[in-house]
Amino acid sequence: GLGDRVKITNCYSYDQDPDIVAKAQSGALCYALNQGAGELIYYQNIGEDQHPVFDESHGEIVLNDDGTYTGVGKLTADDSDTVIYDLMGRRIAKSQMSKGIFIVNGRKVLVK
Repeated sequence: GLGDRVKITNCYSYDQDPDIVAKAQSGALCYALNQGAGELIYYQNIGEDQHPVFDESHGEIVLNDDGTYTGVGKLTADDSDTVIYDLMGRRIAKSQMSKGIFIVNGRKVLVK
């Protein structure tokens, strides 16, 4: 039949598979989907979203050196008066931000 001649990639059914549920909640699935697409399409707030979403106001998933995943948000104009920290825990001004990850309002933010 047709099934042995069709190749399906990046297709996940996670409602019955606990391993896929864990991957979806950890950010691994979101990261894999974006890697397979070759561009940033899926977003996720780890700990809030149970699976990847198309809403770019949610975090971009990045792979950490230790194999875990982190969701990082984008800095918006609304964040101009907030307290910002670098990853060393030093308080900085928005003007001191360059490319990298920062903590804004207790959330990780990616500056590209």
